[in-house]
Amino acid sequence: MNWSVTATCIISHEPPMEEIENHLDLVMDELGKLGADPDMVATLAEGRVEIEVAAVGDDALEAMAQGLATIRTALHAAGAGTPNWPREADFVGAEQNEDGHWIVRFVEGGIRNPDLLTA
Repeated sequence: MNWSVTATCIISHEPPMEEIENHLDLVMDELGKLGADPDMVATLAEGRVEIEVAAVGDDALEAMAQGLATIRTALHAAGAGTPNWPREADFVGAEQNEDGHWIVRFVEGGIRNPDLLTA
């Protein structure tokens, strides 16, 4: 099954705006090299970036693991660090909401991103 996986990333330091924009261009280039069919929405004033990629999986968790791995690979290739990235072992379940979006739950019981997946 084909999925769309979106990760919301928070920029944890404040480099000059031009540097952030250049770095995000590099991330998109790397996602393109990975064949991820990427899309990105950035609210730079808030330090928030949403990265969407295509993923394939038999279920939501499998697709999310693949999509997040693709996003993380691109971030690393572009020079970003991801020290607090969730691990696949942290995923404990997923449920679909009334809008068709999947809510993915992690070990700590919270929801990292309520609109992380759409089928």
